[in-house]
Amino acid sequence: MYCVGIDIGTSSVCGVAYNLSTEDYITIVKDNNTSIISGNQWEKTQDADAIFHIVEEILLEFRQQCTDIKGIGFSGQMHGVLYVDTCGEAVSPLYTWQDGRGNLIYKEGRSYASFLNQKTGYPMATGYGLVTHFYNEQNNLVPSSANKLCTIMDYVAMKLCRRNEPLIDYSNAAGLGLFDKRRLLFDVSACDAIHLDRTLLPEVIPPAHWWGIVKIFLYTLRLVIIRQHF
Repeated sequence: MYCVGIDIGTSSVCGVAYNLSTEDYITIVKDNNTSIISGNQWEKTQDADAIFHIVEEILLEFRQQCTDIKGIGFSGQMHGVLYVDTCGEAVSPLYTWQDGRGNLIYKEGRSYASFLNQKTGYPMATGYGLVTHFYNEQNNLVPSSANKLCTIMDYVAMKLCRRNEPLIDYSNAAGLGLFDKRRLLFDVSACDAIHLDRTLLPEVIPPAHWWGIVKIFLYTLRLVIIRQHF
């Protein structure tokens, strides 16, 4: 019986299939070469769908080698954020944790991140998802079709489970910022204090929530059949 772990990093996407009975494991590492070239030196983005396809390839390879996979866990680059529409499709690039827009000057000589620190009382830094989102709102960069925002891990899991809306666990939510670690929810008051559109925030769920593993493996099995056919 295998459990699979997928780590979606900024420069690589790594997978491990661990056999719980024999303690053997299989590893797969693929380059994350999805960066999008920008004319702004401070802007660091990646192609979310290209990342999803890399994960698909890793799961396909595991599926061909391991016939008894019981679960998949995801980890990945912290803080990054993207927007999805009502169908669960990405309508923006992934703004990574390296994105520097939060360090640009907002008002009164303060950066966007510094302004959010002062206004909300939360420690915020450039690259945090809600700093990026705040900048995008203030500069009319949020896509008009955006329904929710999420991390890249949430996006991949949502796509594999064929959901239309992302779910986010406590650790990923905390990485975006403005997260109340006592109540385990985004801080509504802090969002309202900066007039942040909190309708775009994803639903917060406990860690190890059952997303829909059966759907994931039906999906990867279909990929195997298609590849073998062609």
